[in-house]
Amino acid sequence: MPRGKTVVWFGVLAVLCLLVSAAAVRFRRAHRRVIRAPVTPRPQHEELSLYELAFLHGQGWRVALTALSAMMLGGRLTAYGKEVTITDPVPRDEVEADVIKVIGLGPRWGVWDRMRRLSESESVDAIGDRMAGQGLVGSPSRCRAADEAFVHLNVWLWCTVAFALVAAVFAASGDRAALIALAAAVPVLAGGFLLQRHSEKWDPGVTEAGRRVMAPGRNGDGDRLVPRTNDELSLYDVRCLQRVVYEGVLTGSLSKLHHALIAPSATWDDPPGLGGL
Repeated sequence: MPRGKTVVWFGVLAVLCLLVSAAAVRFRRAHRRVIRAPVTPRPQHEELSLYELAFLHGQGWRVALTALSAMMLGGRLTAYGKEVTITDPVPRDEVEADVIKVIGLGPRWGVWDRMRRLSESESVDAIGDRMAGQGLVGSPSRCRAADEAFVHLNVWLWCTVAFALVAAVFAASGDRAALIALAAAVPVLAGGFLLQRHSEKWDPGVTEAGRRVMAPGRNGDGDRLVPRTNDELSLYDVRCLQRVVYEGVLTGSLSKLHHALIAPSATWDDPPGLGGL
């Protein structure tokens, strides 16, 4: 068989084997970090913070929404039309620091495009990871790392499948080097897909222990309690924030923020018809 052709077949195969192996090792490590994460039960009488309560009811997205809402109710953030402006650049906690970092100090249009970045910021992940360590939720950062590693493993496995198909075509026409390369690719594919198939499903959602602590306390009027915020709020504003934390709904004093966070619908230009019709 021609030496050059053999080098090409086995060179490509070697690269794919290395990529699949590296992706498999990365995925396995990420997978183990999720399913074998140590858990220290939360102290029974330890109260949930504002952001912890928001995370339990809506993950990182709800935490970001709660931080924006609390800042607006505290007079440190304004919304006008589709613009959101931070009027006080001094953060009161780590989540607010990330809000200021992501939005910036000038008027910001298009905050809805930054909500995912806020919901996956370091401070929000830290809240989720701390609660995961207490057995209340799945770790958001570890689950995201496992998802990413799973995707990368799939990409290189399917690239190897494409290589095997091409090798099979050449092998059918009598190319011995392609036949050997195909035979070598089969165990790589089998191992990769076996690892993928028998992986357990990870879940960043609320655990049974988390659901038990989600039951809200009530004040004298029967309203659900909201933990203390960084600002003194009126009873009306507390009730507005309550709906954000428990339901993800912005009403009342937060209606302008609600409008600013809604992405505008796509508009299509309708060009005039021929002849001015």
